[in-house]
Amino acid sequence: MCVLVVGCAPRVARRALDDRLARAERNIEKVRFAIDTTKRLRSRSRAAPYLPQLHARLADLYIQQARAFIERARALRERRGDDSGHASRAAASRGVTSVQAHLLKRNAIETYRRLLALAPDYVHADRIRFFIGHELRELGDYPAMLAAYRELVAKHPRSPYAAEALLVLGDYWIARSQLDRAEKRLRQALGISAAGAAGARAVAAHKLAWVRLSRGDCKKALLLFERTLTLARASAAARPTRGAPRRKLDLRREALVDSTYCYAQVGDADHALSYYRARASSMTTYRAALRKLARRYAVKARYDAAARISRAVLRLGGGDVDDLLESVQSLYSAARNVAKQDDSAARDDVLLMLGALRRVLARDELSAKRRREVRTAIE
Repeated sequence: MCVLVVGCAPRVARRALDDRLARAERNIEKVRFAIDTTKRLRSRSRAAPYLPQLHARLADLYIQQARAFIERARALRERRGDDSGHASRAAASRGVTSVQAHLLKRNAIETYRRLLALAPDYVHADRIRFFIGHELRELGDYPAMLAAYRELVAKHPRSPYAAEALLVLGDYWIARSQLDRAEKRLRQALGISAAGAAGARAVAAHKLAWVRLSRGDCKKALLLFERTLTLARASAAARPTRGAPRRKLDLRREALVDSTYCYAQVGDADHALSYYRARASSMTTYRAALRKLARRYAVKARYDAAARISRAVLRLGGGDVDDLLESVQSLYSAARNVAKQDDSAARDDVLLMLGALRRVLARDELSAKRRREVRTAIE
């Protein structure tokens, strides 16, 4: 049976690759037909009030077709790798260069620019300028991208697209270690209060917090992490801006966990539990923040605080096996280094750790090897 499965696997993978290639070819032809139709309609609508919309539609179609060409090139590259037996899956998944896609993106940029020249007061001019900058960025034309985004910010300073553009500019300067220029752009993004900009403002606050942290200013960094949490909650309830990047990162979790670095430096250890409980969006996030905070206190040799936080994590329960074992180890290490601890407190810590280890043993997903390791720890 195993031999049959192993023998079938390459054929199944090849069939899936052929399906991807066929789908890309269909998409290319389908969008080509839509482009030709839109061009004919545009040529017959020179004086029509909806001509700017036709330009925008045509540019969007160019970008769709560019994506289809990129997908086709990627599928062809992977298939050549399968045929030759030399290309690894990792190599096949890297970005590809498609001449057709490059030309189509250039056509889209020129069409967007024609739209702005035809209708300078176009209602969605801010979005069009953002799309121009985005395509220039994908083409690697960074000087033109910088110019496009600066123009967007100058002409539409209160637009949510200006906030998104400022994030890109901030990232551009961060990557080049020019933190002053990055901070300037990120603060501009943070100051845009337009509807739809909450998500970009949350990201700006988070990046600014890391800029301040990198400069050793933990007080301001912690305030910016707190602001990130507030803006992230508002963003979660807001309608996303069309065309803006889809963010997979949950800033409500990331900012809270990241804040532990600075909280361990400038925060009040006695109020750490209430501080993080009040700001956590879920119990999972609360546990993650406390685990990292306990590690930070241990690194700073503040073992009383590390032990107190680790006890709180173990009393919460839940979490996966690795998290529970980490918290047990954290409490064990911290408690051993506490200067003064009476026998009663030490006995309570032992019982707490044993209870957590027994809960780990009760997990069905625990492998036999891990189960032996936990039993050894208990003994």
